Amino acid sequence: MKYVLVILLAFSQLKTIAQDKTGVKIKIQWVDNLPGDFSFAKKWDYPEGIDKNEFGQVNCFASCPEEVYSMKDSTGKIYEDSLQSFYTYVDTLHQFHTLKADAWCYEYAGAEFIECRKDNNGMLECETLMSAGTHCSLQFRFGEADKFTHQNKYCYPSVFMNSVFFDESGRVKNKVTYPCTSGWIKVDKKSWDKGILKATFDFKFKNTDEKDLPIYWKGKILTEIGQAIKAQ
Repeated sequence: MKYVLVILLAFSQLKTIAQDKTGVKIKIQWVDNLPGDFSFAKKWDYPEGIDKNEFGQVNCFASCPEEVYSMKDSTGKIYEDSLQSFYTYVDTLHQFHTLKADAWCYEYAGAEFIECRKDNNGMLECETLMSAGTHCSLQFRFGEADKFTHQNKYCYPSVFMNSVFFDESGRVKNKVTYPCTSGWIKVDKKSWDKGILKATFDFKFKNTDEKDLPIYWKGKILTEIGQAIKAQ
């Protein structure tokens, strides 16, 4: 009876975490119909540096192509006869949000976009996009497919920071990767079968710089899964 109780206790304490050399790997929870509000995916932004000017024209305000500067007057208004040519150089496509996140990491000012693709071995790789104000990125990959269901069993998250600030010696801070310590991720099966990652997640990471200051990412993902470009 004592051994039965020990076994039952062990099973009751099972977590979705399995340790590996670089941190933890998170057991993926596959669900048939993932609940939650994913209406954030209806929101969109122009590409970074693109917005409407005071004249109601969609204009570029940072890193404009050299060719377009002669198409604007001193106030920034695009000449009427240059509008068509202007938009052949400037990308004004609507970019729909693929991520809703609550996060804290160094040099983080928000993130609304994540890109996911499968590598040449069919394994998923994802990363949130950095911006002018956000220099850290949530990155994760799926691995270890189940031999019966062929579904990936584990997710391997980490946070990567590419700092733009200088340290006390005047050098740019090194690139840093923060390993995952705990968390969970749930993935919608039906969306996955259609080539879409629909997921909710909550990850925590080891702060190797200030141990008492937690780094975390949690939120929702809804994005198409791209395919790797195979070398010819």
